[in-house]
Amino acid sequence: MGLEIRGSDIVVVGAGRSGLALARYLAAAGARVTLSDQRRAAALAGLEELAAAGVAFDLGGHSEARFAAADLIVISPGVPLNLPALAAAAGRGTPIIGEIELAFQQLSAPLVAVAGTNGKSTVTTLIGLIFSHWGKKTFVGGNLGTPLISAAAEKDWEWIVAEVSSFQLEAIRTFRPRCGLLLNITEDHLNRYGTMENYIAAKARIYENQTAGDFCVLNYDNGITRGMAKQPRSRIIWFSRQVELDFGVFIEEGNIVSAEDDGKHVICRADEVKIPGVHNLENALAATALARCYRIPPDVIRHTLMTFPGVEHRIEFVRELDGVRYINDS
Repeated sequence: MGLEIRGSDIVVVGAGRSGLALARYLAAAGARVTLSDQRRAAALAGLEELAAAGVAFDLGGHSEARFAAADLIVISPGVPLNLPALAAAAGRGTPIIGEIELAFQQLSAPLVAVAGTNGKSTVTTLIGLIFSHWGKKTFVGGNLGTPLISAAAEKDWEWIVAEVSSFQLEAIRTFRPRCGLLLNITEDHLNRYGTMENYIAAKARIYENQTAGDFCVLNYDNGITRGMAKQPRSRIIWFSRQVELDFGVFIEEGNIVSAEDDGKHVICRADEVKIPGVHNLENALAATALARCYRIPPDVIRHTLMTFPGVEHRIEFVRELDGVRYINDS
């Protein structure tokens, strides 16, 4: 699906961080943009800048008539597709896509994406650092904080690393990461999905458009992700903390090892990974597996694993006083 933005009538749904970035990008690209939100103007920030850029507003609810007049509707993460105005527009055949789908169609740099119930932010940040230490100009964002559409405003990125949520994956069409990493799937968001099957299906969309030349990194230790092995058309790369694999990234004699077509490559000792905790060792294995898909040298990965302090508020070392270590895990 190719999008003609200039001159198109586009409704952006949701006036959070992603919605504001979407409206800003689309207005600059020459679209006629309306930003729609259930909240009223008094509860929202950043509207003055958008108004000056020519953005119109549909606030205090969603106008079905306004949605009906749109050439395209782009929804922010978290906006449910069963919203009445969206459902009515879909029934009339109006295209509805999510922010990461629009962003993907505007990007020229290769994209890797990280999904899963737990660990996404840590692994996304870690992968971004590995690519940066590899000497590549790398955008890091998505569900992590900076909306993916922000990457489209600058054209000289060499790699894009994005955290993606199940909510975001619900509204894709052509979204295709060169490598999709699925860390784990455990019970979550059932108030939205109703069943685990629906939740799993949303996560699995990370690899639905991949081809044989792409990679899919999966967690061998998680029963759900291990059971997905036959679904992707891309090449499966495993990581495991518990099992020594014939192919993939795992722990052998205390070392992080990557078993590949040309043999085994030792990355570093497992106890050299700076971020603490068993779960963070799994995160390090996942990031290593993705990095080795692109043959990033072991010394680059080793340096990053040994120096990465973790993301804010996630088992973050604060200080040591009188022999007591204080950790922020808020």
